[in-house]
Amino acid sequence: MYIENIEWDANNRSHALTRASEVEIDQAIANVHRAPRNKKSGTATHLLHGCTDGGRRLVVAVIYDPDTYTVRPITAWEEGR
Repeated sequence: MYIENIEWDANNRSHALTRASEVEIDQAIANVHRAPRNKKSGTATHLLHGCTDGGRRLVVAVIYDPDTYTVRPITAWEEGR
């Protein structure tokens, strides 16, 4: 998965930032090591598994637009929880 942009606005910030900061989510997206499609029902199209620069392992649920290479974070949580 190729990502050029991360789309943030008031709506997704309020939900996505409940378990991780915007900086941590941005870092996890930049350092993705796995990006499977989301097989569960819901809004997110992919679950991005990545690490922050400090080593925190996060899963970030995103909507991916392959036409613009943009991800829109929906929520995030620590991997393994």
